[in-house]
Amino acid sequence: MISRYRDELIQPVANRLGISRTMDWLRPYLVLRILGVYNLGEMATTDAALSLAYLAETLSAEARLDHLLGQRSGHGRREEDRWASRT
Repeated sequence: MISRYRDELIQPVANRLGISRTMDWLRPYLVLRILGVYNLGEMATTDAALSLAYLAETLSAEARLDHLLGQRSGHGRREEDRWASRT
């Protein structure tokens, strides 16, 4: 379901807007989602730690959307490059 969401919504919108580095476009949304929606202070310690780990991974310059979504690209190319090559 996540790959369908990525392939049928995120990818076409990014392509139409001329965005080739999808993670750079989505990073602010993902960060605000982690920090603004969930109250880390009310979470169990392990859940808060996991949320902070996701935050750190999202902020990493090497973060790839397919990896954050729990998927692996079989092509060995950066996700943004693969999406940018589609028209």
